[in-house]
Amino acid sequence: MATLTKNKSNQANVLVVLRDNDYNEEEAKLLKKIINATGTDFEKEIILLKLKDEESIYLFDVLTSLKVNQVIVFGLNSNALGLNLIPKKYEIFSVSGQNVLLSDSLNVLLKDEQSKKSLWQSLKIFFHIDGNK
Repeated sequence: MATLTKNKSNQANVLVVLRDNDYNEEEAKLLKKIINATGTDFEKEIILLKLKDEESIYLFDVLTSLKVNQVIVFGLNSNALGLNLIPKKYEIFSVSGQNVLLSDSLNVLLKDEQSKKSLWQSLKIFFHIDGNK
């Protein structure tokens, strides 16, 4: 069963979806660093949804029940999200009116500098970050 971690405030507007086995201490540090670099407060503005190994969800249903504006997915494909479309990694698309961004897993990002750069370029658009940051 998926683990949903809500923050302590009601200000959450970003849902982060990833595999539970892709969230050890090192990956958790990277995720916080990525989120904080966007100007988003990890502790206040993030809802974390961790899926078990082969578990899948219907992202549309999740978004219907959660009040978030944006979704970042790490290491999952469209099948695991119950999507009938095949979006490309690092390209922003919409599900139920919310912007969604698919990325490589945190584990891959730790090892692959090019994936990190691709993610950052997309996050700058996703979060409307000035190019000077």
